[in-house]
Amino acid sequence: MYKNIIFSLLAILSISFVSCKSDKEDTTKKQSNTEKNAKGDIIQKLNSAAFLTTGYWIIDGYVELHKEPDIKGMYYKFFDDGTFEYYQYKNLLSKGIWKFDWRAQMIELNYEKLPHLPVQWDVMTFNSVMVWKGNTPKNPGGAQVKFSNVDKLPF
Repeated sequence: MYKNIIFSLLAILSISFVSCKSDKEDTTKKQSNTEKNAKGDIIQKLNSAAFLTTGYWIIDGYVELHKEPDIKGMYYKFFDDGTFEYYQYKNLLSKGIWKFDWRAQMIELNYEKLPHLPVQWDVMTFNSVMVWKGNTPKNPGGAQVKFSNVDKLPF
């Protein structure tokens, strides 16, 4: 119950933060934060999203209207080469390629085995906590996911 209240407060805070954003268009020239790997896949440059590739990202909470998935033991491991692994406990559920747009604060995931999962999320970070928010062009569902970063898995 306590986790649900905290997660709800984080969700309200994130909604109010997004709704207060300036509508002014950014006229500065944008640099590319991506490069191509050996396969030709566009990936994030190593120094742009270093926080993602540190430790393990354990799913602490998931909120979506009328859904209560089993998130116990689920986590992501992101690698510097633009790949990731998605686990439930020690069971590898899928691998894939990730891209992170630093300026837009948006992550895109391409899963090898789980194409039904949302692939695009707005990202908010608070030290070792990260929140992914839906309502993006490729993820209109509105789900939110809360993660904690740990160096060592607790299970």
